[in-house]
Amino acid sequence: MHNIYLFQPQFSVEFHGQKNYWIPYSVGCLWSYLQQYEDITNNWNLKELGHKREDQQLIVDRMENPKLCGFSCYVWNERYSLDLAKKVKEKFPECVIAFGGPQVNASFLEYDFIDTVVYGEGERSFHSIMNLIHNNEPVKQVWEKDRLSDLDYPSPYTTGVFDQMVIDNPDATWQVTLETNRGCPYACTFCDWGSATYTKVRRFDVERVREEIDWIATHNCSYIFCADANFGIFRDRDIEIANMLRGALEHPESKLESINIQFAKNSNETVFEIGRILGDALKGITFSVQSMNPDTLEVIKRKNMKVNKFSELMELGQKYETSTYTDMILGMPLETLETWKDGLNELLEVGQHQAIDIWFTQLLPNSELSQPESREKYGITHVSAENYTNMYNVEDQHAEIMDLINGTSTMSTEEMVKAYAYGWLITQFHIPGYSQLLAKYARNVMNVPYRVFYDELWERVKNDDIFSPVLNDLNDTVYHYLKTGKIISDDPSKKGHSLLHYNSKLIYDNKDRIMELAMKFFDYLPDDIIEMQKYYVISPGQPEQINIRSSLNIEDWTHTATNYSIETKIPYDDNFDFWHNRRRGLIKNKITEAK
Repeated sequence: MHNIYLFQPQFSVEFHGQKNYWIPYSVGCLWSYLQQYEDITNNWNLKELGHKREDQQLIVDRMENPKLCGFSCYVWNERYSLDLAKKVKEKFPECVIAFGGPQVNASFLEYDFIDTVVYGEGERSFHSIMNLIHNNEPVKQVWEKDRLSDLDYPSPYTTGVFDQMVIDNPDATWQVTLETNRGCPYACTFCDWGSATYTKVRRFDVERVREEIDWIATHNCSYIFCADANFGIFRDRDIEIANMLRGALEHPESKLESINIQFAKNSNETVFEIGRILGDALKGITFSVQSMNPDTLEVIKRKNMKVNKFSELMELGQKYETSTYTDMILGMPLETLETWKDGLNELLEVGQHQAIDIWFTQLLPNSELSQPESREKYGITHVSAENYTNMYNVEDQHAEIMDLINGTSTMSTEEMVKAYAYGWLITQFHIPGYSQLLAKYARNVMNVPYRVFYDELWERVKNDDIFSPVLNDLNDTVYHYLKTGKIISDDPSKKGHSLLHYNSKLIYDNKDRIMELAMKFFDYLPDDIIEMQKYYVISPGQPEQINIRSSLNIEDWTHTATNYSIETKIPYDDNFDFWHNRRRGLIKNKITEAK
């Protein structure tokens, strides 16, 4: 029997004081597919599914005569996997090293310890590789992109591929990947999802999905990442699956708390039905924007929904009492500092007040945007940055590298820093609620655009004794990161994407100062609006319910006297987890009209 080792190492996450590991889903699928065939089961023995980012030498030392090592590679494990593969090859020079995953291309063969690379879905290619090795035949270096026409193969969850792993880690909880379909009909230039799967969407059998969800509910799993590119496009089927997920959340053995779904790019009422079914376990309904600049959307092949459609969807969110969130990506072609500021405020204009997140544009190796033609056309420069997505793990300091755009022909690095800092203002002051009701009053009663309100607040923040040092530190850190790819800090929470959020607690602790700065915009404010803004954000010692009679209806902002009840969602006491609750949108209290 030949020994095979499969690796998909990912960062662990400390959550609620407990270690969370990722189930190595991709290599698990590979093995469950291969187990269908006697030529594999008769000749090959799976020795290990590597999922932890352990000390690499410890892994190599316990290996037993490996004949083949396969690595599933992406942005969160490329450098770690390369270093581990090199060590394996040094000790076991006859072992065949194979790399696959969205990150992989022919350039990986420049590493002399890699023997073969697999493009696309690797199940059939890997089957061929294993038979060639068994028959002592040469293995070709590149396996061209392949796709399974039939997804009716055994599930790694229900065939026990991961069972021993769970048994061996009784104190761990697990983060899992769930696929209900494969394929994406879009070809966004910044994404390697479309480049990898651009074609007809294929579906897994719904009973297989049901059985996988049942497994998840009974195996210490706390988090599901649904890897469908456009969940919600199959209305009846996807609503049925959402109800299965609801059942998993309510299962008596379940530890499941959170579900992350990538919804259909052009959202409709179906996704809100799904959102209502899943409730607070869901991060929210995604509105795929990336940019609000029409020229940018044109060149990245991501024409956006019309603004009036966006407003209608925000109203649907209110109807279904479902939260929403919007991602913006900084550094896209043809974006300027002014279009970026306009875009963030336009999101507020069309009703996005719940969640906005900001990412730097990543040059994923197999995306269209990363190709030389695009770089030259749009004047793209980049930095190889460390640990951009390693946000919550402070244990493993083995740096992963990601190429981030740090300048284009329309936005310099210095302008990107300014744009990021302005995004910090919107995401840290408006979205958590610290200035939100005041900004809405200015917009709806005084007819002052959000851009005007936040530009003025921006100038005050830059000169404030409390916030200017925070802002200066942010500017310096981001500039250094975009120029060198490194963050020099004793604070382990200062990492790539988390730079936008690392000082959230300081900002919260000074929320009264934010309100004070925002109120300088007004010559007059009704006392009831001031009081509602004060109680809009959760604070220690707040009563569970506050009743306010307002001179305005804050839904349509007409001068209609209205009674409101403000309910504290979670008491702010010694057990209050600020970071967890902020992430779930529980810093803002709930304001409802009192009947």
